[in-house]
Amino acid sequence: MASRKSLYFGSPSDNGLAALATRSAGEQNHDAELCGAALVRDDGPVTADRVLLSTIYDSEGMPQRAGLELHLPDDEFAHRVAGAAIASTSVEVDRRRHRISFFRWVLDGRPGGAATNQ
Repeated sequence: MASRKSLYFGSPSDNGLAALATRSAGEQNHDAELCGAALVRDDGPVTADRVLLSTIYDSEGMPQRAGLELHLPDDEFAHRVAGAAIASTSVEVDRRRHRISFFRWVLDGRPGGAATNQ
């Protein structure tokens, strides 16, 4: 079964983040994931050159924690995002289970809130 994860982050300072990771059916390794992200800053959106997404799941397959590393053009160091689930739910559509979790996120030390969907 193919895998798709998306996350959205917003902060009180109007900065934000959107990311998507997808993996073909039968692939298990992170190396097989295609990831993309854009960080919205005061000077406009910036597309990441490289994105690494890591997720920790509970025994029922619900996301509990996630980490994201964004490598942006012209930035010497990666931006780091860390999150912990504060609420989760799942729904079945056409015999496929969809999981939605709301996370409390921190981007480079600044708090925000967002949703992640798997």
